[in-house]
Amino acid sequence: MRESDTLARLGGDEFAVLLDGFGGAAQGAATAERIRAAFGDPFSIGNRSVQVGASIGMAVYPEGGRDAGAMIRTADAAMYVASVQAKATPPSWPSAVEIVVDGGGNQSAARSSCVGR
Repeated sequence: MRESDTLARLGGDEFAVLLDGFGGAAQGAATAERIRAAFGDPFSIGNRSVQVGASIGMAVYPEGGRDAGAMIRTADAAMYVASVQAKATPPSWPSAVEIVVDGGGNQSAARSSCVGR
């Protein structure tokens, strides 16, 4: 993530990432893959090794919705599909990550909605 991007915890194990001034869906997908790859290797906690997984859903403005709520619902639906597909090999400690990608105008509204949720 870049300094201009926003990470917000929505609750439990759900997070939203708002990409500021991104270059389209391809860049959003590349960012999602980098986040997924970060969960690829086990983490060491004390003397234990913990494997974490992530289901990622993405919404691109304006196709994914014209307001923060619609974009979050789109990303949530996409995340649900990814989660169902991953059930064949569930992670030992499931995690859900929502990526809400906003191309401009609604970023501050989306950011306020995510942070205040």
